Amino acid sequence: MAWVSQYKTDAAGALKAFLDDIITNYGQENGYGWSIHDNNAGTNIGVYKCQPDSGSSFILVVKDNQTAFATIEYWEGWNTETHVGVGNSMTVGVNSNFTLRIRKATGTFNAAINKRRIVLAVMGGGWAYYLGYPRRFDETKDTPCFIGHDSYTSGTSYSHNPLAGQYTPASAGAAWRWFKNSVGAINQALAVTGFTTGASFPRFDTWTTTGQHYIFESTAQESDSPFKLIGILDGVMCVGNCPSGRANGDTIVVGEDVWLVVRDLGGNATTCFIKMA
Repeated sequence: MAWVSQYKTDAAGALKAFLDDIITNYGQENGYGWSIHDNNAGTNIGVYKCQPDSGSSFILVVKDNQTAFATIEYWEGWNTETHVGVGNSMTVGVNSNFTLRIRKATGTFNAAINKRRIVLAVMGGGWAYYLGYPRRFDETKDTPCFIGHDSYTSGTSYSHNPLAGQYTPASAGAAWRWFKNSVGAINQALAVTGFTTGASFPRFDTWTTTGQHYIFESTAQESDSPFKLIGILDGVMCVGNCPSGRANGDTIVVGEDVWLVVRDLGGNATTCFIKMA
């Protein structure tokens, strides 16, 4: 596992270059993890394989050939000769009109990477993204997920930090999706425990009466049948609309752990904490 920080712009190819670097240098643990799967998929298109164990894998496609955002796709497999996805895919969120995306902004790109997931923080916008697997209670379940934005740019949540947690309506600029849920259904709704798609964000205050912070990793469950709790968002606390007195880029020390505060810069205070490890 590793924590990586680099200065990047919002230019075409900037996100792909960052992912190429961290996956090449930090993506593998004991023969499993992330790898570059196709170096010739097209201009500024990154194709990466995530295989945290022998029984689970998916392909992450990052189409980064424009400024301001990259389009994201999940595939079961990938043909490296024809450079196309194979099998089931997830290219949209709850609304088929809106593709999945990661927004870019000039400034520091941070990433926590291990064999199962990448947690990305784009500090110039105060946005964070979860790519890959939670820490699963049952590792025989192949359940990768995506938490990020979608292409509904006029939606309420497009200016929010998507990793803060869900917000209604579900298609309002952000996406919380299981590529596969616990029974193998494709492109299903993901719910962070304690959040609903209700009228507003809940608040998870972490600042205690002693002046210290109480931080815990958020759990991820199915928001569709069979409604099972699948795992833990590795190194992430979804704080909702509650920065607990902290600004974007602040850090909180809890024991030996350091947590980065990611708070959107659009004036919404949607916040998550990411363990810097």
